[in-house]
Amino acid sequence: MPEPLNTEKDTSLNDLFENFKFKTVLITGKKKKEKKTAADLSQKMLVNTANLMELLDCGKHTAIAIGHSANACVRLDRKLFWNVRLIQKYIDSISE
Repeated sequence: MPEPLNTEKDTSLNDLFENFKFKTVLITGKKKKEKKTAADLSQKMLVNTANLMELLDCGKHTAIAIGHSANACVRLDRKLFWNVRLIQKYIDSISE
């Protein structure tokens, strides 16, 4: 049979653990990116697809469809940008 545990040692260890409890803190070293407002984005000449989605307040497929309809696609190497001025003109022309 196992020997009975010494209750005095157990309580002293429990007290030690209670005294040395630490709060868990997650440290990533990364700062949260601030979201740009639509006014900031509209002042840019070219935006990427994510910013276009935010500017138009729609999903990816809709933003890409609007960009292609406006002939605002600008490709530089493998990167894809959208001309904000052309998109604004297109939207103004199709609005009622």
